Amino acid sequence: MAMTLDYLFNVGLLTFVTGLETQFYYAVVALLLPLVFLLWPMRSRQQEQPIPWYDYTLSAITLIVGGYFVYNAVPILERGWAFSAPEIAIYASYAYWLLIIEAARRAGGLPIAIIAGVFSLYPLVADIVPGPIQAFPSTLEQTAMYHTMSTESIMGVPLQAFAGLVIGFWYLVSCCRKAAAVSFY
Repeated sequence: MAMTLDYLFNVGLLTFVTGLETQFYYAVVALLLPLVFLLWPMRSRQQEQPIPWYDYTLSAITLIVGGYFVYNAVPILERGWAFSAPEIAIYASYAYWLLIIEAARRAGGLPIAIIAGVFSLYPLVADIVPGPIQAFPSTLEQTAMYHTMSTESIMGVPLQAFAGLVIGFWYLVSCCRKAAAVSFY
């Protein structure tokens, strides 16, 4: 919450994560995505059981990979890593892509994960689809880089709206409720 307020109001206390817009979005994902692996079990029948070791491991890996993108947000932007990235960034992109699909499966269900997974593969077959949606094809490597390091996929409009508007609105509502200013929230 503090990070979002620092970003929205340009306070400047957390510029190491809010100084660059994409760095802020990477930080939001890096802090929230690991929670999916702790809050939603791999199978619904495990809901009442303790969190297994592999969920802690997936959460830690997600935090580490997300932290890698937060740390490297400036080179990602300045050096155009969405199109040509170092090898370690490509592996991190593969890992993040898969972790996000798994998080979608856990939080949204298998149909959501299948839909997201299939549509995320579209760049691989963009040259063989019909007319208006046809485009130049990409390799698997280019697709992974684009999904994780451009502002038009994972860091796209829905995340930008969530990170800026929704979190800010939650803060406004909580302030109004604490002050008893409005009762309809």
